[in-house]
Amino acid sequence: MRPDLDPHDTAVAIVGDLRGIGIQWLLDRDSVDLGRLRKTLPELWRRALAA
Repeated sequence: MRPDLDPHDTAVAIVGDLRGIGIQWLLDRDSVDLGRLRKTLPELWRRALAA
């Protein structure tokens, strides 16, 4: 993880992403492809956090 990032804030942001996706999926399951997001979201976070 990049040294300029706060671990707590980063954890809050990741959990917020996951909760937001969960809420979107509950409200409109047809518009949220969880299978694709399982592949896309970790890669987004890897790039964002890379040292």
